[in-house]
Amino acid sequence: MAADFRATAKNDRQTAPVTVQLSNLSYGADTYMWTFEGGNPSSSSDKNPGEVVFAEAGNHKITLTAVNAVGQSVKDTTIIVYPQVSVGFGYVVQINDIAPAVVEIVNKTKGATAYEWHFEGGDPATSSSPNPGCVTFATGGKHEIKLRVTNGLEWFEQSDTVTLRNPMRADFEMQPLGIDEDMEAPVTMQLTNTSESAINGKWTAPGGTLSSDTARIATVRYAKPGTYTITLTVDDNKSRLSTSRSITVKENNGLLVANNLRFGINEAKKTVGCFYSSLMNRVLTTGDVADATVGKTIDIAFFGLNSRFGYCYFLSPADAKDSAFPAIPGAVAATVNNKPVGIGQEQFDNIKKGSDFQMLSGWSGNKKDYFTIDDCPHFVLFKTADGRRSIIKVKEFVREGAASYIVADLKIEKRKDE
Repeated sequence: MAADFRATAKNDRQTAPVTVQLSNLSYGADTYMWTFEGGNPSSSSDKNPGEVVFAEAGNHKITLTAVNAVGQSVKDTTIIVYPQVSVGFGYVVQINDIAPAVVEIVNKTKGATAYEWHFEGGDPATSSSPNPGCVTFATGGKHEIKLRVTNGLEWFEQSDTVTLRNPMRADFEMQPLGIDEDMEAPVTMQLTNTSESAINGKWTAPGGTLSSDTARIATVRYAKPGTYTITLTVDDNKSRLSTSRSITVKENNGLLVANNLRFGINEAKKTVGCFYSSLMNRVLTTGDVADATVGKTIDIAFFGLNSRFGYCYFLSPADAKDSAFPAIPGAVAATVNNKPVGIGQEQFDNIKKGSDFQMLSGWSGNKKDYFTIDDCPHFVLFKTADGRRSIIKVKEFVREGAASYIVADLKIEKRKDE
């Protein structure tokens, strides 16, 4: 007589729960007693008990005692059941998602006996600890977090991605407003915070007057000539960065100079534009000046009959309707001389500051005066409604069909606060 059996894991599975199939290979026995440590069932007296389920991980002994009238024979074997694994993890970004960012790893895995962590772009880059703690990612973008675990027999894995914003960068743009492009005192600069990944920003501008020291878009005004430094300091609630730029404000000579202004013919009043505003220091279209707040800033208008340039003149904004233009809301009157006597290139060049206009005369002319393409260069004098004197040099006539225009340089006295 000999006790013998074969125990086989069903489907070759050795991770809990394990189902063991038993085959009794004994001979010469009359009765049998099986015991299954940690099994279900835990015992049996059947010759072939069939299947036993082991739900818990560990070493489980199976014992068979075969008995006959002469005696008994015993055989046992041990089944190894590996832990069932539930792999999982999470992460918590500390403070905010701006790189460099600290990310706390939260392990939620159950049943693993060994760990392999991989942190793409992280410090540390790997870990074998069940709880690796915090990982620092220095750069923005997507970073893969991968976890591989084993129960001693099988490997399981899971991955996730943490997405971070780029590291904070401090930067800003600045430009003078309208008439202040000549950088002569007083000067108002528009400041625009273009920083990346910054949560807070603060402007400082010693010697200037800020409209706001925290707004993304702010202005600063400098009343006197000099060299000034503008600084923007930003933070991401973890660190600070600052960037500075210097500007030089020049002495005010009382003269605004605008070069290469384009004034369109009548057909181009909606595209090229026919109206000049020294406050904005540019030529505007009929659509622009339909707003009364803009219309009242127009200093002078231009009329060109067609692309042949046989009939051209500058006119007062208040007379726009008399020259085939829509009436300008809020329009003011100007005096214009389209054919001043004794005005040429020399006189134009000698105007280097506002007070130099006292050398000229003849601010008012005949409303019927005009000039043509044959008058090039041609000079026009005008005086604004608030008494500021100006000289225009028409230096080019450009024929482009309905988009034809003249090119002119202009010098005009500034207002007292410009």
